[in-house]
Amino acid sequence: MSLSAKLGYVFIAPALVLVAVFFLTPVLLTGIFSFTNMSTATGITGGAYQITPSLLRDLSDQGFEKATLDSIGSESYQIAKATLQIAREAGAEPSLLAELEEEHLGQNFTSRREFERFLKKLQNRPRSTRELKSTSPHFRKSLINERFETEKDLKAALTELQTKLTPDQINKLSQAAYTGWVWTTDNFYKMTILPETKQILFNTIIYVTFTLLLFNVGFALFLAIATFYLPKGQAGIFRALWLLPRISPSVLYVVLWK
Repeated sequence: MSLSAKLGYVFIAPALVLVAVFFLTPVLLTGIFSFTNMSTATGITGGAYQITPSLLRDLSDQGFEKATLDSIGSESYQIAKATLQIAREAGAEPSLLAELEEEHLGQNFTSRREFERFLKKLQNRPRSTRELKSTSPHFRKSLINERFETEKDLKAALTELQTKLTPDQINKLSQAAYTGWVWTTDNFYKMTILPETKQILFNTIIYVTFTLLLFNVGFALFLAIATFYLPKGQAGIFRALWLLPRISPSVLYVVLWK
């Protein structure tokens, strides 16, 4: 390989890098992202599992019973190992926690008032209203806006909540609760069912067809015929104006290479 040929590859390398970075890479990434539901909301590094009020509203239209969704969306007060540990770390009365763990483990209460009324009847009950009010929040249990790092944790929480969801519904809910991105072909499915797609496709075909036929071919043919009957000097000017935008990049590349 001659020195000039090697230099040619060296000089054209920056152009190839720019083409790869600013043209080929965006095209490739667009093709990849089209098979995902990735957006600014999902991010690119994955996500967690989180049940939100808007998610429950969406699921109500997908065969989920309203009573079940209401139970998921409502708060409850639960005496469990996890809530007892939270209360213990917060500095709650040890004798009260011991009594709850030994005699009332697993009990659920549908409201804060009901739970506080229950606490007042215990042998080691809170001694003051302030202590009572500060103890009850540690036993609060709600899945709304609570983040779970894995699908297994979310399913365990749903099972612990004793909802009347079938295994299929639990799987469907956990998939919908995932805040990260997933691989999917829904983008193409939506594109096929949207009425705007046909109109956009039709407009694109019309635009490309008329651009190629009327402008590139038709106008060039008209210019060729018209300049044939013009004086040689004037015809050369019109031909140059027509060809200049088309040959300028190639000419510039050759000049730079030389």
